[in-house]
Amino acid sequence: MDATVLMGLEEKIRPWPNMADSDIASTIFSEYSLGEKVEATSPARDAIETTVMQRGSDIQLLRQLAARNGYEVYVEVHPETGQPEGHFHPPQVDQDPQGVLSVNLGASTNVNSFRARYDMLRPTSATVQGVETSDQSSQGSDVQTPRMSNLGSSAAGSEGRARRIILSQTGLAAGGELQTLAQAVVDESAWSIFAEGDLNTVAYGKIMRAKRPIMVRGAGRQFSGTYYVERVLHTIIGDEYRQHFVLRRNALGLTGQERFVESEALSA
Repeated sequence: MDATVLMGLEEKIRPWPNMADSDIASTIFSEYSLGEKVEATSPARDAIETTVMQRGSDIQLLRQLAARNGYEVYVEVHPETGQPEGHFHPPQVDQDPQGVLSVNLGASTNVNSFRARYDMLRPTSATVQGVETSDQSSQGSDVQTPRMSNLGSSAAGSEGRARRIILSQTGLAAGGELQTLAQAVVDESAWSIFAEGDLNTVAYGKIMRAKRPIMVRGAGRQFSGTYYVERVLHTIIGDEYRQHFVLRRNALGLTGQERFVESEALSA
């Protein structure tokens, strides 16, 4: 089975003292004999003041930790070693695009369907308050804008009119942790442009992979450009191979740096 399924088979209650969230992720990955690609988080919590308590399966805990740091967590096979590898890090939006999806471009079209939508109420600003456990001082954070690179020319959301939310019951106290959480919420809310469709696998010429950027052309000025592949569903029936994709984006329009090169979509 996929390692993320194995991580969800058993619910546990256990403490994680004197560890940062990234240390917990590394430890869990090692328990399943996985390689790892983990980006460090802070702080490493002192057990005298704060201890992370797990109440649920390992993958549930990892997803909770990832969400409050603005990270992704997933397992995939390393392309060189062929071994499964656990990932715990921010979305890697600045990688080179893996290919080009061509929509409504005649003989160059390589998708069988493509649908895009824009949730204009999703972008959010966040405020959070807490009390530092060590000295009882008031801690807080206010985050207005995402920290991720924009994948288009115009950031998602109406300028000066983003929804505003107050975070509560966070279980966090340190100012740095509150800042990280608020930033994670704002970053996640910026993913407000979504697209999904079915790939013409023969015309595309290779396998689309999740958690990587991809280019889209032919979808109009607002919806063409760079997207991040959220997931891909692979279906094999007899000699037929289908790929259904879900993409997301945090901005509209083109940056001017896009390279819509057809050979990128056809390379091995």
